[in-house]
Amino acid sequence: MTEGSFSRDTEFFSAVQRQAVVTFRFKKNCLLHATMFEAKDAVLGYLKHIATVPEIKVVIIMGNTLCDDCEQYQQICAMIRSGELSEAAVSRLFRAVDQIMLALVNSDILFVGVISNETVPLLLGISLACDYRIAGRSMRVRNLYLEEGLLPKGGLPFFFGRRIGRSKALEWLLFHEQIDAQTCLDLGIVDRVVPDCDLEDEAMQTARLIAARPRPILARLKRLLNRSLQGLPEYLEQENQELGYVLEQGNVEI
Repeated sequence: MTEGSFSRDTEFFSAVQRQAVVTFRFKKNCLLHATMFEAKDAVLGYLKHIATVPEIKVVIIMGNTLCDDCEQYQQICAMIRSGELSEAAVSRLFRAVDQIMLALVNSDILFVGVISNETVPLLLGISLACDYRIAGRSMRVRNLYLEEGLLPKGGLPFFFGRRIGRSKALEWLLFHEQIDAQTCLDLGIVDRVVPDCDLEDEAMQTARLIAARPRPILARLKRLLNRSLQGLPEYLEQENQELGYVLEQGNVEI
């Protein structure tokens, strides 16, 4: 396999391939892009394609490094209020997040999720669908859905409930306006916390350690570990239904 054969630079994402490891980054305005068919198809098409390449073993998903997730989320809420963003576009956004999460879970490739700065639960959900998560010390998950009168999108009740139990999940999702990196580490939501300046190096080192193992072993180990995620597709469908109900209620401001 030629070095860089699967590197890409598109309107919606970039990907750099170094031997068995691909570093994948969403481009700016990724939440707004998720309302577009072509963006979703480009991302999913690439992820599904590299999953068929035996030499690719690990993908690093570089999450929020632009500090604009919260701004995007609030912008989307404002567009919903004004009617600028249609019900169909909101549904596309929700389903795009679902499809990306399930593509990560169902792939034979292992994914390392990297997240830093201020972000929202919707994008944390993508990291939670990865197989290993590294956070920068600056990471803060703002529970903006509380301010906007919404429910969390991105599977947080699903993942939190399995890691810390139902009552603790309720406490963190309902009573706290934000969750910092150290708390996520203590709760088992992320696996490591490192200085922001070391994030990329630490992620690559972790990916290379994983990639040192044979891909058939990695794939089968992942399938066994993913038994704990049974029910995720059904949960995401119900999550969309509950969010749709909240959005339809005229007495709930978003």
